[in-house]
Amino acid sequence: MKKFKAPLYYIAIAGICFLAMRLLIILAGNKGSEVVERTDSAWNQFSDSFFHALYHPLATLLLQIITILFAARLLGFLFNKIRQPAVIGEIVAGILLGPTLLGQYFPEISQFLFPENSISNLQFISQIGLILFMFTIGMELDFGMLKGKAKSALLISHTGIWLSFTLGILLAYFMYDIYAPANAPFLSFALFIGISMSITAFPVLARVVKERGLMRTHLGGLAMTSAAIDDISAWCLLAIVVAIVKAGTAAGAMYNILFTLTYVLIMLVLVRPFMKRVGEIYNRKKLMSRWIIAISFLVLLISSYIADLLGIHALFGAFMAGIVMPPSLNFRRILSDKTEDVALIIFLPLFFVYSGLRTKLGLLDTKEMWFHALIVVAFAVSGKFFGAFIGSRFTRQSFKDSLQMSALMNTRGLMELVVLNIGLDLGVLSPEIFSMLVVMALLTTFMTGPLMELILFIYRKDEVEKVVSTTKKKYKVLVSFANPQKAPKLLRISQMFAGNSDKGLVTVLHLSNADEVNTFEASQLENEVFAPIHKAAKEQKMKVQTVHRFTHEFSRDVLGFAKRGKYDILLMGAGKSIFQGSILGNIMGLTVNALNPEKVIGTIIGKDSILPETKILDDKTRYFLETSKCSVGIFVDRGFETPRQLMVYISSTADLFLMKYARLFQQNTQAKIIVCDPYQLCDRDIFINQNTDEVRLIFSDLNIEFKEEFFKGFDLLISSHNGWKEKTDGKKTTSLYIPSAIIIKP
Repeated sequence: MKKFKAPLYYIAIAGICFLAMRLLIILAGNKGSEVVERTDSAWNQFSDSFFHALYHPLATLLLQIITILFAARLLGFLFNKIRQPAVIGEIVAGILLGPTLLGQYFPEISQFLFPENSISNLQFISQIGLILFMFTIGMELDFGMLKGKAKSALLISHTGIWLSFTLGILLAYFMYDIYAPANAPFLSFALFIGISMSITAFPVLARVVKERGLMRTHLGGLAMTSAAIDDISAWCLLAIVVAIVKAGTAAGAMYNILFTLTYVLIMLVLVRPFMKRVGEIYNRKKLMSRWIIAISFLVLLISSYIADLLGIHALFGAFMAGIVMPPSLNFRRILSDKTEDVALIIFLPLFFVYSGLRTKLGLLDTKEMWFHALIVVAFAVSGKFFGAFIGSRFTRQSFKDSLQMSALMNTRGLMELVVLNIGLDLGVLSPEIFSMLVVMALLTTFMTGPLMELILFIYRKDEVEKVVSTTKKKYKVLVSFANPQKAPKLLRISQMFAGNSDKGLVTVLHLSNADEVNTFEASQLENEVFAPIHKAAKEQKMKVQTVHRFTHEFSRDVLGFAKRGKYDILLMGAGKSIFQGSILGNIMGLTVNALNPEKVIGTIIGKDSILPETKILDDKTRYFLETSKCSVGIFVDRGFETPRQLMVYISSTADLFLMKYARLFQQNTQAKIIVCDPYQLCDRDIFINQNTDEVRLIFSDLNIEFKEEFFKGFDLLISSHNGWKEKTDGKKTTSLYIPSAIIIKP
């Protein structure tokens, strides 16, 4: 009876209230009957209400955000696949949603998605996103990295800025009569062309440096420092240019510049020490309370507001607010995490589309205009590339490092779009020159990766080959791990393959998601993830090399690293699907498989199934086993501690390669090696017979089953991938009995 108590109570309360409301309606009688009732049908009433809601500004804005996010993520994903920063794909998505594609070929859809009266809403929201983004950029500038490199970085950065700005003024001299707006003075036009040529995109450059594993190298540190100085210099220069443009003349801008310098001094001399005290309070409490967050965002908003009043744009104020935040990296990391995801995922794609709506590549409708666009690109590349190269050589960087520095400093990305939109808003840039400069921003960002690859190709020194060229050891093992706490066991397994440091080489590789790590976190992350490895290596008296990379494509980059390094085996832990083990997990697994094109095609042709599988190894692990060009060892951990007694299972003639590993383990460990050969295949191979004195062979029944009693006493099972699939895949009972295992694919 107790289980019906709550439902009965609910029904009674609902019934009483319903009767009371009904009685009140009856008592009201015909009150308000003078109001004219609608005579159209209920369906027409519903449709009118629906379409009224459909065209409501809020509904329009929400639909725009949904469309923009979908397009931005899709294009960002596709550009990641071709090893380009996602920001390029997001910018391209913005251009495609604008008049260049959607407006040109699908004008009705374009008008429905982006009506003229909605553009102002999109603009204001995107500006809020830019303010948050520039705030995080200011916080990511670690002034500690300026120590020791400031002199060289300043020369490299400013050589590029001076040369680019000069070429920009020269370009403006020839293009002013053709492309400048009617009321734009030459000084304003020339200054904006110059500043657009001088920008280096610190966020994109930082991402390239991280993904290529250059953070801890001299080149990476110098590039980051140069880009930081370039960012600070360019934004200060932009503030001066905006002040001059708004004032009309350089003399008239002196008041703006004077008040701007006063504002910057107040931020650095008064606000920064105040925020430092706020950071000290956080360090004592180890808690980011709401009032600390409120103070930080108030500083951001007030700084942006004052900068806008001074005529130097709110974005410069946001940038300064980020700079004066407490120097504590942990404080900045938490604050950045609270703002960066919203800014990068939601607001910035809105800005890209807003920029795309203003980019009209259709205006470049003649060969002459496209020729002028190529000239713009050539001037931009020449100024940055040769400026950074000359500065690098003057500071005694190697020829190769100077070329790489030039390629990195040439990238522009999002920062260029910010500057261009400011110029267009001020009426200094015409739509035609704006579109040309957007093309320049895209191409200079796109070419960064290929240029780096070309420079490495020319010098024939791949980054991975440098890691392994220092040794002439016989057996090289690449250990790739995701969870730092589980990595020591992988290191222990690697010792079975490589032995002690005088017999082989073990390289430990860890890849981090480039999108989830801030620039100021990257320098600390490597120490954190490799701390357990270094501790375990010291205990096991092993010498290992560690490699840290940032990436978007984990599987592809791990396999590429293993191939280029010519490792004898790639060793990694087994992944377990999050969809296994529950009814909800099976439903989610079925849903995910049904949305996977490869699974659907495989189901149709009979090679796969969209039904959730009961397999110990997940799809990602099996992908490595099936596609790797080098040997792969997958470690399945079932409480492995010390290798004392190992079983090598031979399931077919194709598994005879495992005997090589059996002898290898015999040499490198004190473990007892047992070869389970139920089909007596080892007897058929003369080479195998000649080398079986180091291991013990056992012959079992042909219908051997992997059950609990069979595995008693064994610490580790060594099996081929085919043997593993034969005996374990889809068998729940087997997964309960097997010990730790290494699954090897030759």
